[in-house]
Amino acid sequence: MIEKHTEFLQLIKLHSDISKMEIILKREKQIDNVILSSIINRLKAMNLLGESTSRSLLNHIPLEIFFIEWNMTDNHDLLKLIKIIRMSLEKIILSFGIKKAQRKLSLRQETEAYFYFPFERLGVGYLLIRGQNKVLITAPHAKEPLSDDNIRTIAEKVAIKSKSWALISMISRIYIDYNRLGSRLSPFRRIIEKLALSERKIRMIIDLHGRNQTFEEYDVEIGAMCGFSAKPKALNLLQEVFNKYKIKASFEEKGYIGGDITQYNGIPPFVNVIQLELSDRIRKRNSKRIISAISEFIAALKF
Repeated sequence: MIEKHTEFLQLIKLHSDISKMEIILKREKQIDNVILSSIINRLKAMNLLGESTSRSLLNHIPLEIFFIEWNMTDNHDLLKLIKIIRMSLEKIILSFGIKKAQRKLSLRQETEAYFYFPFERLGVGYLLIRGQNKVLITAPHAKEPLSDDNIRTIAEKVAIKSKSWALISMISRIYIDYNRLGSRLSPFRRIIEKLALSERKIRMIIDLHGRNQTFEEYDVEIGAMCGFSAKPKALNLLQEVFNKYKIKASFEEKGYIGGDITQYNGIPPFVNVIQLELSDRIRKRNSKRIISAISEFIAALKF
């Protein structure tokens, strides 16, 4: 318990140093070597705390930033890199509170995914529809068995209607769940990171899911990692569009803050991610309404 408390304090201090560096770089157009030295020393100290600290950093800092050829003499590139790291630290700090609340309230916690047969047999494992805007529709649970009913059809129709990108799973989640931490190195998840960070073709990801239980009150549950994975302006716009189409939506009221795609890939303003949990009735009996609403939301987005 003491070790966790120490780790949390070190993360807060590291976040403080990185925030200072970001502010000074913006203002003075150069790196402060004293703060840089402090950051290095804090990372060394955190490394001594054990494996869990390193795992926390790796779990939240996007893998793709290690493959991008950053120009370290370009202030714009430096600021973007520092901001991504700073926001990743904020997600780690937030995750401490989420895990504590989940334990206290006995809520479902995220689990890792495992491959049940050799990776090479997974094949391509996805359908990629190329779009003309900066929005990506993902459907990680679109393949039977244990698929989200009608999600593939909704994802494809939204992509066609709004001229968006779409990435649809062609492998059942009983083999690999693309919305879990353990799938981040899969082709499906690597495509998301490459499109968003390396190629900069995507600014918004709408992650579609289905709920087998019938909501007593809501058609859609919106998840955005407590507001950390998407800008408030985008979330407010989505709610306005849903109200227009008389779609009853709630924001994380049922405790669904989003899965691993939302929590890992959301780095606003560079990449916004919103998870939509669609009820049975909206997917099966009112699919035209939800397709039109999501398409109108996409058309109204400004990047």
